[in-house]
Amino acid sequence: MAKRSVPISDQLRAAIRDCGSTIYRVSKDCGIAESQLHNFVNGKCGVGLQNLDRLCEYVGLELRSAKRPPKKRKKG
Repeated sequence: MAKRSVPISDQLRAAIRDCGSTIYRVSKDCGIAESQLHNFVNGKCGVGLQNLDRLCEYVGLELRSAKRPPKKRKKG
């Protein structure tokens, strides 16, 4: 059985919740609107790549490419 990976958004939400800082503090430190961060953490919206970079750096997450073989296309 193939192991399913956890989406980066879910990992980031958990890391923000577990980092020991408030949403307010994270938002100020990362330069992201508190309301946007609150909505992201509560699964109501996503974040752009620039904010994703800032948040990952803040909580110590690193994005890496998973080496997967390309999907085979069906012919016809």
